[in-house]
Amino acid sequence: MDSRSRVGALALIVFAVAGLAWFALELAPPNMGFEDTDDPAVSLRFLRAHGTIYAQGGLALLAMAISLTVASLALWDALAPRVDALALRTT
Repeated sequence: MDSRSRVGALALIVFAVAGLAWFALELAPPNMGFEDTDDPAVSLRFLRAHGTIYAQGGLALLAMAISLTVASLALWDALAPRVDALALRTT
């Protein structure tokens, strides 16, 4: 396994972990007693009490975007010597 494949695999692991973290952060408001955060009043109370949860969720989404970009570029490099250009563009 070459270094590009390792980087791609590590990027996908980071993507999966960040995705789980983001999902857990999105489930945090109901677990903390804020039943309906679609209600603006409840959402504002939650933001005043726990505003950093949305910032952490945003960081998790940013990590997901970066790691998915790295993984797709690593896949491109891994497939480049074996497949034609159309298959690479499709992938």
